[in-house]
Amino acid sequence: MDALTCAKSLAGPVGELGARFYFDAETRNRAKELGLRSIEYYGLGRAGVMGDVEPEEVARAFTFFSSAAIERMYGAPRSRFRPSEAATHYLGSADAYAERVYAGLDEALLAGVAEAAFRVAGIVPEGRYPIFDGYRRAGRGTSAAASAYRGVILLRELRGGAHIDAVRASGLAPADAAYLEDPAIFSLHGYADDERSDLENGPERRSVAEDATSSTMADFFAVLDESGRESLVAGVAAMAACTGA
Repeated sequence: MDALTCAKSLAGPVGELGARFYFDAETRNRAKELGLRSIEYYGLGRAGVMGDVEPEEVARAFTFFSSAAIERMYGAPRSRFRPSEAATHYLGSADAYAERVYAGLDEALLAGVAEAAFRVAGIVPEGRYPIFDGYRRAGRGTSAAASAYRGVILLRELRGGAHIDAVRASGLAPADAAYLEDPAIFSLHGYADDERSDLENGPERRSVAEDATSSTMADFFAVLDESGRESLVAGVAAMAACTGA
């Protein structure tokens, strides 16, 4: 398997799996225990890996969310709960989810996913993708399942960062990119109908951005040999099978 095929094969599964814990029932319960709404736990927890940063920095890192959404899920609740502290709890929620869902998989398979993902992460320059950097600094989990899942999250954030660069290069506005991905995501990310354009060439620009994202990811996956890429794809597929993804 070449690096580009690896990048394209992992795009969908990693994108879905890495987000699975966000609004899992146990994650929502943890948010309630901490006195947070689920969306606040998501905003503070995911952004908090960058530290106690200003909302403007979060808006740049998240890119595809409206300013109103950033305020609701990060700006307002940070006065009640430190983002860096929320991030610690959020990583714990990710690890707990992994233990529930993936602990039954072969440990060698899980270790292979973690090893490959962190090897890929190790060649990415610091400062290029802020959320990815934060998760990379957090390191591995305390079990094979948690470490594999953190690896999947890392790859998701890596592709997300690469996609932000590709969308910007394509000339698509963030709101338009969100709408072209899925109108439901456009709404979920806090946009109103009048915040999108009617771009005739929008789908073509989105396709160009997707191809550019995969090309960047292929550059990173080139650090693995062919066998390593095949094993990573197989390992992620096994994890996806646990969730029906």
